[in-house]
Amino acid sequence: MANKMTASRSKVDLKSIFDPLGYSIAVKAVNENPATSYRLRQRIEEDARVDPVDALADAELLVELAKVRLREVFEQSLDTAPKGKL
Repeated sequence: MANKMTASRSKVDLKSIFDPLGYSIAVKAVNENPATSYRLRQRIEEDARVDPVDALADAELLVELAKVRLREVFEQSLDTAPKGKL
């Protein structure tokens, strides 16, 4: 499993990795992975103290916001890139 997780932040089928483990073991694996950011560790800890439905809704909203932000950053970089360089 560690090899699958060291793919770091690339697109990984997390469901196939974490579902068989269960929540506690999956959290332990994520926290032990050196590629896991401090912010993610903190978020996992905070989410463990709230209703799981609320935690999931918040996480899904954050994913959508991150996608919008990334798209805007990408579009801005295209607008400011020297012509003929991309």
